[in-house]
Amino acid sequence: MNRLASHLVWYGPIGLDTGSMGPFLYAMRDREVLLDILEDVTGQRMTFNYVRPGGVVADMTLSAEKKIRAFLDTFDQYLDEHIEILGGNEIFQARTRGVGVISRERALAFSLSGANLRASGVGCDVRRDRPYAAYSELDFDVPIAEEGDVYARFQVRMEEMRQSARILRQCIDGLPEGDFTAKVPKVLRPPAGEAYAAVESPRGELGVHLISDGTDTPYRMRYRPPALYALQVGESLLPGCLLADAIVTLGSTDLVLGEIDR
Repeated sequence: MNRLASHLVWYGPIGLDTGSMGPFLYAMRDREVLLDILEDVTGQRMTFNYVRPGGVVADMTLSAEKKIRAFLDTFDQYLDEHIEILGGNEIFQARTRGVGVISRERALAFSLSGANLRASGVGCDVRRDRPYAAYSELDFDVPIAEEGDVYARFQVRMEEMRQSARILRQCIDGLPEGDFTAKVPKVLRPPAGEAYAAVESPRGELGVHLISDGTDTPYRMRYRPPALYALQVGESLLPGCLLADAIVTLGSTDLVLGEIDR
């Protein structure tokens, strides 16, 4: 659900960046439904504070399940409309095809991940390649494009939304009964050593590199925010661009400044 909400708030503004107002309004319509569901489950609309060591803070509500199923009943049709309205528009295509091209080699050199990497022909997804949570039990595809331009990044993210809805159906149908959190010590003291773990966030590989000295306070800790690498590759793409193309190029990489500066 978080990936869907994130991609919708990328899809709407990329339309604004290319001169299209309508798709933004439709994207916000769908995103508001998702935020209402997330508020039902977690108590918050954006900063959820829901996941805990060993589980989550509260069980799924019955009302949230009904809302999720109602959302899924209409979303595939809405997504087709989104793709047709914006992706099928000849002005949008003229503004995005061949613009902001990130080659496979450049994407790898700048350590891109997520849709930005997959739109350049590299099929890498943490959920499939290093499964965590229940992803090893789920059936989904990893969308890839070869062109590496703004339009390719649009295509990948739109198809990712379709796959997210597919995953969501499997999750809601297969949600097990039982406890929603495990019993863990009140104070966590990881053994001394070094570890790295990552998840596939809406913008790519979100990793945590942790060094422990055996106490309850990390000796060193470092986040790997995927938007930081997207910002860095943007700097290499902009020289020589028209100003309007520079705005579209940066917007297409899905930069979130709050993710970069942490």
